[in-house]
Order: sequence, then C-alpha cells, then structure tokens
Amino acid sequence: RTITASLLKFSSISPKFADDIGLDILNCLKTITDATKAQSKIERSKEKDTDVSWDYLLSLENNFENLKIHNDEKLIYKLYIKPSIDLMPRNDFANMKIVDTIHDTEDKSCNYFIKDIKKMVFNEFKNNKFYNSVIRDVSDDIIEMINVSQNYLFEYRGSRLSEGSLCKKINRAFFKFSDGKNISINTLRRAYANRVEKTDNVANIIQDANNSMHSVGTHLEYMHDKKEKKEKKDIN
Repeated sequence: RTITASLLKFSSISPKFADDIGLDILNCLKTITDATKAQSKIERSKEKDTDVSWDYLLSLENNFENLKIHNDEKLIYKLYIKPSIDLMPRNDFANMKIVDTIHDTEDKSCNYFIKDIKKMVFNEFKNNKFYNSVIRDVSDDIIEMINVSQNYLFEYRGSRLSEGSLCKKINRAFFKFSDGKNISINTLRRAYANRVEKTDNVANIIQDANNSMHSVGTHLEYMHDKKEKKEKKDIN
C-alpha cells in the first residue's frame, strides 16, 4: 500500500513519470490502493482475539492489592484507564515534559504537564496536522503518582523514554495487572472505542473519537457491531 501510494504521488507531481508508467498501470495502482485500504478498514473493525472490554480494564484495579506494582505502572493505569485524563492517546506521554508554568511551553515539538495549573498539553501526536493542541485537566489522584523532580513524565536514567520503550512499558504493566494478557496501547484504544455501541449515541461517539485524536470514520472502524455479534451467538 505504501509503495503504490508513493508511485501515485510521484505520478501526480511529474507528468513525465506518469507517462513512463502509462495509464493502464496507473489505473491498476489505484485499484490496488483502494483494495488494500478497504481490506485494512475491514480487518480493523473485526473483533480480535486480544480484544478486551472497557469494564474488564476497569476491574483490573481490584488486582492491585495482591501485586507488587511500581509507581510508573500505577501512573500508566491511572492515565489511560482510571481516573484518566478524558483522553486516549497513543504513546504520546513519552515526549511529555514536566514544566512549572504555561510560559514554559513555547516549544510546540513537545507535550507538557504543567505543574501550577495541573494540566497536560498535547502538541505532538499522530494527527496533530488536523487538530489544534489538546489540553486536559489532571486530577490530584494522578498528580500524586507523577515524579515532579524529573524533566519528563517517564524517564530512564535521566533521559525520556522513547515512544517504543513506553509501548513496551505499557505492555509489561498490563501483562502484570491482567495476569498474563497481551494488552497493548492499541488494545486499550479499541476497548475505549467500544465503550458505547455504534447506535447508542452519536454525540458520545464523536466525543470519544476526539478524545482518541482520530477521525470519527477511524473510530467507527475500531468499533465492533455488538448487535450483530449477539445475534450470531443467539443463532449458535
């Protein structure tokens, strides 16, 4: 899909390149691109073996008393699940600086936790070209887990975690919380998307899509058709 999209892009900006490829091949590339895009959307909307419900993720807090949980792991749970910041980001906490005031947030290449006003500001995320900065309040229940002596929200030996390292950290944390389930950031986002059914409330779906920082169309692809699933179970 990436290769065909690149070829189509080059052909759109270079008439000579388009002539070299030829109309028949260009049409074929467009068909391939549309087909792979459609298949990707279909696969995304299918329920996966690793999917879990939002209620299940909420229930994991009941396991904490019997587990040895590090401060960062509890912070991860609170940021993503409960009480949360009313946002379901990807690995965007990796590039989050801890600063004193709003005046320390001029660099738009970073995300921020601002101590004096208890807010998080997201400037850098996957779809930031289509959205303005996203700002969320942070509850005291979350703040008490943040090590404000650090420069970044998540660090290792004085340096911020990379996005990939944060993904692994989240995987390990939920592996511990759930007694061995493979729960990734994508799993969390899919569970969040399925808190309400597609036919429940359009306003809720739009709000959840905004909180996931992606389009409503993408959000709907993450959502399962629960009614259809229930009907299949009844038939079986």
